[in-house]
Amino acid sequence: MLSMQDISDMYAMAIGDSMPDNITPRQFFKKLYVRDETISNGALRPDAIVTEAPAIEAMFANVRSFQDIVSITLPSVSALRSDTLGPDFWNGGISMFARRLWQSGNSIQDLARGKRAGAQAVVLRLVVAGASGLRTPMTFVLLYDDIDNRWRLEAIWLNNVGPDPKGKLLAQNPAMYVF
Repeated sequence: MLSMQDISDMYAMAIGDSMPDNITPRQFFKKLYVRDETISNGALRPDAIVTEAPAIEAMFANVRSFQDIVSITLPSVSALRSDTLGPDFWNGGISMFARRLWQSGNSIQDLARGKRAGAQAVVLRLVVAGASGLRTPMTFVLLYDDIDNRWRLEAIWLNNVGPDPKGKLLAQNPAMYVF
């Protein structure tokens, strides 16, 4: 779970100013969302998902901790398709990571407890087209919460892109191999 200092640091890094003491979760999200939505003419604002193979990959895995989730999302460890776009495309040496800032009542450890294999997770890799037309690789991890009987989003990685201090992408085509 992220500490308040972690959240405050994340806010300061993204917005360029200290996080107000009385900010609500709704205001926090809106500030960060609006900032990210405007980077490079909406390059990071999802507009469409590329559906041609091999732009979509998926796999099931069992996890016991968040570190397990990090491990199973590494494309060099788990090629999900025989015709994969490869680790240089899916990661390429730079990733921005987003994790839920809220916590459900059931931790990964709670969901894995008593299960020989651990909690069930899905890794989903997609090529997402932004509003600007730029296509970028994203990795989503969903976790099955069998206590609440639902799938929940656990983590998102936006790969091969990174913002510079002026609010633009590091390169016009940040992906090493744009699909």
